[in-house]
Amino acid sequence: NNKLDNMQFNKLILLFTLSLTFLFVSGGEQSVNFPLFRWAQNRSKIWITVQVLNVKSPKVEFREEGVLFEGYAGETGKFYRLDLDFLRGIDVENSSWERFDKKFMINIVKKTEEKHWPHLLKSTKKLEEGNMRIDWTRWTVEDEGSTDLESVKIQNEDD
Repeated sequence: NNKLDNMQFNKLILLFTLSLTFLFVSGGEQSVNFPLFRWAQNRSKIWITVQVLNVKSPKVEFREEGVLFEGYAGETGKFYRLDLDFLRGIDVENSSWERFDKKFMINIVKKTEEKHWPHLLKSTKKLEEGNMRIDWTRWTVEDEGSTDLESVKIQNEDD
């Protein structure tokens, strides 16, 4: 009976060691996917549309100059993370988010009403896998007197 207990104990130790080795090698973390997102702005707001279907367990944290989005895609269970550092400050208290079946909307209120930001992020480097696009369906023309629609059309075709 004592031999049996020792064998079971040795198997348990081996199983535990293998489990720890697996966690160490895999990092104990799931793979992170960077979602496609579109953005637009006007003088007072920024809209970010995250293209992830049926987001489960969403986490959104607004910071003075940024936002963090995390969530799982409903059908695939893939984990998505988007951590953005904005060019300028935002109104954390009045910013919000909404979950839809085919997308996830983040509504940012700018800290001060001003002209359009020249770009969204502090860094002008491309994000992972070029996942940032302009949402031309929400974009508003800055100067109401301007009719420079040709440049908008050309930029939109590149999108």
